[in-house]
Amino acid sequence: MKKIRLIPFYMFLLFYSLFCSASNWHIGKITSTRHGEWYRVSCYIVDQEIWFESPLPLNPTGEAFANLLILPALEMGKDIYLDFPVDRQWFENVQKLISVYHEWWGTPLRNPFIVTSFRNNEKKRLNKVGSCFSCGVDSYHTLLCENYPIDFLVCVHGLDIPLADEIKFSTLSEEIKKICRILNKQPLFIRTNVRNHPVISSLDWGEKMCGPVLGAIGLLSSFHIGQLVIPGSSGNTIRKDFRWGSHWRTDPFHSSSFSEIIHPEEADKIDRRLKIALISTHPLVKENLRVCWEGRNSWNCSQCTKCVYTMVDLCASNALEDFHQVFDLSIPLIKRIDGLERISTESFFFHYYSIQQQDLPDNIQSSLQKLMGRSLQKISQEIR
Repeated sequence: MKKIRLIPFYMFLLFYSLFCSASNWHIGKITSTRHGEWYRVSCYIVDQEIWFESPLPLNPTGEAFANLLILPALEMGKDIYLDFPVDRQWFENVQKLISVYHEWWGTPLRNPFIVTSFRNNEKKRLNKVGSCFSCGVDSYHTLLCENYPIDFLVCVHGLDIPLADEIKFSTLSEEIKKICRILNKQPLFIRTNVRNHPVISSLDWGEKMCGPVLGAIGLLSSFHIGQLVIPGSSGNTIRKDFRWGSHWRTDPFHSSSFSEIIHPEEADKIDRRLKIALISTHPLVKENLRVCWEGRNSWNCSQCTKCVYTMVDLCASNALEDFHQVFDLSIPLIKRIDGLERISTESFFFHYYSIQQQDLPDNIQSSLQKLMGRSLQKISQEIR
């Protein structure tokens, strides 16, 4: 009879344990292993592994994995239990980050982390500087035009280039190695499955998750660099309310006592067309500029919106002909513009502003105006 009476109690315990595991997340032991030439750090979150690996040893710090979950936890109403001593400076920055997220997206003003203890950091931050580098406009501008004493170029496989596309990343990594040899830098390559995790992929990558992941890369790389520079983007030059996953207001709040994340506000205030003008004379840029991640064989596809508008900017700087190694210039730029069906709703204002500021030939300007007209018509139809 006693056993029968205990059944409801055991059912309650089972229900409670299942509810807690479903309602809350847990970051416990971080595993550090080696697979051939790759050092891997990993952690199971919601029963699925997230891993990062590199030819150089990575710091198995729990804050890197916790960093990935701040915004998802706020949006999904989760608590996150941290079973390791937490860096106090990082934890204090989280609260500042939460305030910005609340302002931007209305997420709760609460810290989702349940911390058991804090640690005293005895080691000083390294004085080496790394910069995220993809051979793109912003990363080249940071490398060549901003006054950071960059020691490492940091490139991550599994973010813009999918993990499955080993050929494209191999091509990119060889170019970055060449750039490092010429400029006396060191490459730091990392690959990760983070974008495949359901919690991370449930949120928009560009608008919300790219900054937290890059912040995690900085924390994981702290055995080699004490500062990670995240190149600025161009959106803030025309929109003061521009919200993006990687932003000068949020990226620095991913810092800790052992790793500083830098996203220069000044770089966001420089228009993309000016950045292109500033870097367009450098031989490395003419040989290795990459703006396109379309699934085609060439370095840049030369026909997507991003490629075409980069070619327009180069045309405005009288430099387009110098970039025949990275763009297919066999088709006239006017035909490239006319071949675009539309500009996306998200980037319409940015591109509209851009062409108003350009000193372009009349025929190019006319084709761009027609493109904007087509795009505006499509946007109006979508609104209806």
